[in-house]
Amino acid sequence: ISFGPTIRFPHSPDEKVNIEAVQKFWDFLVATLENI
Repeated sequence: ISFGPTIRFPHSPDEKVNIEAVQKFWDFLVATLENI
């Protein structure tokens, strides 16, 4: 199971992350932790 932002070609020289997805992931994670 993986939980995080969209990452293309992980662990390779062409690895890329979708910056927009990082913010959405972070907001979701913070909201989830606030409710436990």
